[in-house]
Amino acid sequence: MTAVLGIVMLMAGMWAASTVVQPTSAAWTDKTHTSATVTAGTWSSAKNTCTAVDAAGKPMPCAVTGLRYDEWGTPGNRVRNYYITTSAVGARHLDFSVDLSTASGAGGSFAWTNAGVATGAQFTPTNGWTCAKLPLVTGKTPEWFTNPFFTVYENKTGQSVMCG
Repeated sequence: MTAVLGIVMLMAGMWAASTVVQPTSAAWTDKTHTSATVTAGTWSSAKNTCTAVDAAGKPMPCAVTGLRYDEWGTPGNRVRNYYITTSAVGARHLDFSVDLSTASGAGGSFAWTNAGVATGAQFTPTNGWTCAKLPLVTGKTPEWFTNPFFTVYENKTGQSVMCG
């Protein structure tokens, strides 16, 4: 009987405490500003990359080791030949992504707004690439072409280009 009475008193005390104690909140909130430096995980800022496969279709090492151009013409109607050099000697084909604005060459600034890659380029566009994405280019080379070459017109109007 004493045990039952103790349980009843304990429950009554819990009920009384729950009706008396109310949650509280602050009357104001302070604005705070925070910042943090990223120190973990991976963050790639690589602009010029490639992946290659060997004759058996197996992945092999690949790096873009050079990106250069030759230029001629007048501002607004210049033409550039781009040369991509890779480390994938003997690769069956490679997929690449390059930022043409990082290429070395003896030319001035290039207007990309109406630029186009000439037909006959040694790559097939990949990942939905179009000339609208210039100066970025993503593509796949034909078999046994590991150092692709292509021409870019600063003004594609009236030129034969692969990306309209």
